[in-house]
Amino acid sequence: MGNNAASNTNDLRRSELPAPSQRAAEFERLLKDCREIFLDRLSKSLAGMFDKVPSAAAWELAPR
Repeated sequence: MGNNAASNTNDLRRSELPAPSQRAAEFERLLKDCREIFLDRLSKSLAGMFDKVPSAAAWELAPR
């Protein structure tokens, strides 16, 4: 048989891909919202944690 590998594949370019469905767009929005919430909470948590760490100027280092 003379099957050619090129004839068995589809050459899909970005412009030829179907537009995202409404469900995919909603999922993307939800994912972005979750990311925003996560980053906000992580930032606040780290800020609170670093606020509890004494500054280097307050430490007394004993000479060796």
